[in-house]
Amino acid sequence: INSGNNTVALKGASSNELTDNTTYSDCTISVTDAAGNLSSSISISSFTVDTTAPSLVEVTAVKNPTNDQTPDYSFSSTQPGDLTYGGSCSSDNDTALQSDNNTITLTNNSSGNLAEGTYSDCTLTVTDNATNPAVTLNISSFVIDTTPPTLTSTSPADSDNLTSISGSITVTFSEKMDNISSNTSDTSCSGSLQLSYNNFSTCIQMSSAPSVSNSNKT
Repeated sequence: INSGNNTVALKGASSNELTDNTTYSDCTISVTDAAGNLSSSISISSFTVDTTAPSLVEVTAVKNPTNDQTPDYSFSSTQPGDLTYGGSCSSDNDTALQSDNNTITLTNNSSGNLAEGTYSDCTLTVTDNATNPAVTLNISSFVIDTTPPTLTSTSPADSDNLTSISGSITVTFSEKMDNISSNTSDTSCSGSLQLSYNNFSTCIQMSSAPSVSNSNKT
């Protein structure tokens, strides 16, 4: 070695490579000069060899469809590290907080609200503290829909008279409806589909729960 700064490549005691996923805290260096004088030892600062990339798993996908333009997304990482995003999604959070479940809020690439539409190209990568990049995680496709449905038709039509107490009422919406229910037990106004003759102070008791058709539009 030279008198001055020197760089050495460390290797294992019995092989050319140090062992992966191992912490080395007992390494030392000493120097014997040309006259045979042995220096005192210096301790090499503790370090860990890590060549294993993080593993990512989706935990909670974005609700699909959703009207939340900054939806939360949960994933699990086997190691902490730095986050990078791909596709149409980004986030203010660029650090995987822990080697466990993590929740991030998705935004667009300008840290603003995601626009209406389908998001099928969003990806997530974690690079650990040893700069091992994880296999890219594809975020499950989701749709953002902030446009309220409209009522496209009714039967009987608006202003018609329903003469039979046993008649059926049909309503058709512009898009698929979820969680359709009505009150079949009393005259209180509950359920997502309600019928009233007094501005919903009370409601008419339905004889049965609603049936759905037309891909949940009718």
